[in-house]
Amino acid sequence: MARARNIKPALWKNEDLAECSIWARFLFPGLWTLADREGRLEDRPKRIKAEVLPFDTVDVDPLLQELAQHSFIERYEVGGKRFIQVINFKKHQSPHYSESASVIPPPGLREIPAIKEAPLREDSGSRPVIKRGSQPPDSLIPDSLNPSASNPAPRSTEPRTAVKATRAGAIAGRLRAAGVQITPMHPVMLEWVEAGVTDEQFDEAIARARQHKPPPTPIPAKYLHPIVLEVMNPPPEPERKPQGEAWWKTNQGIDRMGRELGMRPGGTESYEAYKARIFEELKKRGGKAA
Repeated sequence: MARARNIKPALWKNEDLAECSIWARFLFPGLWTLADREGRLEDRPKRIKAEVLPFDTVDVDPLLQELAQHSFIERYEVGGKRFIQVINFKKHQSPHYSESASVIPPPGLREIPAIKEAPLREDSGSRPVIKRGSQPPDSLIPDSLNPSASNPAPRSTEPRTAVKATRAGAIAGRLRAAGVQITPMHPVMLEWVEAGVTDEQFDEAIARARQHKPPPTPIPAKYLHPIVLEVMNPPPEPERKPQGEAWWKTNQGIDRMGRELGMRPGGTESYEAYKARIFEELKKRGGKAA
């Protein structure tokens, strides 16, 4: 896979690089991201173009030749395969210590040597010695120009218990800063971690706790716990019964209200007149027109 690399400001002021075309200058740092930790990659112009200049109609082969003529890269062949060496790559780049070793032979060899896996050096105990370096570079895109990328070094996975402990410590620190009395080993902490309480839910719970009068200072964990649970599991909102339409707005409603009052419409009486008589009757009885 491609790797994130460092670009120094002096690159843009390099007078030798300025002799190259603008496309060659653009391509050059792109080669760094495709190279392995020794600055080597396979010399495959079409694949390089697909990775670095996928949206441009450019022939990469002459651009590589430009960079080679100005001694920025070396194009060479070993065992019938073509490779590229970025000149002074290690002088300007600091690959991460966990990045896989190069499996591309250096310039000057006639045949590709058999690759042997170097054993880990061990200290006085049984743990392998790990060299510390910069932060791991970002993985960007799949790539076959760097053969070592097909077998990346396995990433260590933090045990589940360690993840929980880390989260518990982060929660405790956040809550203490907000005035909550708690430790990472508090009994409710495991329940919170298991439940996956978010920082936003903690903030809301603390805000609710502070609304109580007088607010506890500092807020005890046992006091905050039921509030956190309430925030995580809010009670369902009561169902709102739809209000019926006012009786006087429909003929059916007018008929219904008239029947309830023991009234009947006249033979030629309109609904408006009938409704007016009903309102008068309701006023007499002290009722409401609801």
